[in-house]
Amino acid sequence: MKQVASIVAEDLDMLRRLARDHYWSIFKQRAFVGEEVPKAEEILSVETKIVEMCQGEDDKWENSIKKILKLSYDYLPSPHLKKCFAYFAMFPKDFEFEKDQLIQLWMAEGFLRPCQETPLMKDVRNKFFQLLLQYSLLQDVKLDEFNNITHCKTHDLVHDLAGDILMSKLFDQKSIRGENLSQVRYFGWNSPSDQMDMINEPGRIKELSAKIGKLIYLRYLDLSDTQIKALPNSICKLYNLQTFRVNDCSSLRMLLEEMANMISLRHIYCNYYYIFDMQISLNMGQLTCVQTLEFFKVGSEKGRRIEKLGHLKNLRGELTIRGLQSVRTKEEARTTYLQEKPNIYKLTYLWSHNESEGCEINDEHVLDGLQSHPNLKTLVVENYLGTIFPSWFNKELLPNLVMLKLSGCKKCKEIPSLGQLKFLRHLELIGFLELECIGPVVP
Repeated sequence: MKQVASIVAEDLDMLRRLARDHYWSIFKQRAFVGEEVPKAEEILSVETKIVEMCQGEDDKWENSIKKILKLSYDYLPSPHLKKCFAYFAMFPKDFEFEKDQLIQLWMAEGFLRPCQETPLMKDVRNKFFQLLLQYSLLQDVKLDEFNNITHCKTHDLVHDLAGDILMSKLFDQKSIRGENLSQVRYFGWNSPSDQMDMINEPGRIKELSAKIGKLIYLRYLDLSDTQIKALPNSICKLYNLQTFRVNDCSSLRMLLEEMANMISLRHIYCNYYYIFDMQISLNMGQLTCVQTLEFFKVGSEKGRRIEKLGHLKNLRGELTIRGLQSVRTKEEARTTYLQEKPNIYKLTYLWSHNESEGCEINDEHVLDGLQSHPNLKTLVVENYLGTIFPSWFNKELLPNLVMLKLSGCKKCKEIPSLGQLKFLRHLELIGFLELECIGPVVP
């Protein structure tokens, strides 16, 4: 450290050791965030140890940091929160966690449980993550356009501590060779990409398909970034599965109809909308417990009618609805009950028209019936052929809107008074061929 500092400064003044009270003051700010500091008699010995560690020699500094981190862990206010922390050891060092994915893994493990102080599950999720952040056990956070945390990492020393704490039975593919999959608690494969690519070979896929149905207690399954072309029927036996991810699976063309019977399934992630655009698709009416569904393609077949979204009362996050030209009336659009879904923060409405006569009026009625909850932060409307926008495009019904994108609205003649949306920071207006006026900007 001294050598590095000397490179950028000619006159180097060494920082003197802080007074004893200063060390303890700094530690209290980080170790007891939002909590009452324990009584003096309970922490006197701890204070002495901490100050001694901070005043130690340079070669002992790393060990001192580890001990301080251990103390920070010991004072985490919940045994479930401690389990959430230890779970970091399941991943490689320098791994970048996606916040939502990490929380879903905690949920799958049963670590997140409502209590008297925090009765709602969504509050428990946020509280646990924020506490680990405040206790300096997370770092390198990334934010989205709304300043919400999306990704984070752990320091190597924090990862080492989590590894020391984690007392779990790990799967060793070399010694177990798959014979005892029913007893596996965790499975990790840290292999070069060329070895991982072997999974995509036909024979390997069959072997995986045969075994996956035996993992009857599996709660989280991620098949993203693979070349899998069809899901094995054995997946439908995973009745405890809560989260299913198939992002970036460009060869996959459909989900299984029998998946509608998976009573524990809460989250479905896929960024290829045509998975839901097949003759055989999920009967979304049965999957009433789903909370995350990134895409829905409206159609006339069973399981694809727009009213199926109305049965999914706990939807959250982002939702894209395609094929809105198949919706005929305002009343039909209202069956989505989007007004009653406060946890959806981004909505995308997409039409695909042949520009038949009368579509202008129909689009206006449909968009009017797709009114969102006031919590909405991002709204995207593409290929809408109405001449005006509905009355709910105003500051009272979209008070929290941060981003608005209107694209391909080539028959629209009038845009509402967007200046009244006080939180609006990003606005895109593309392809307005007949626009005549924009409502007055109100300061």
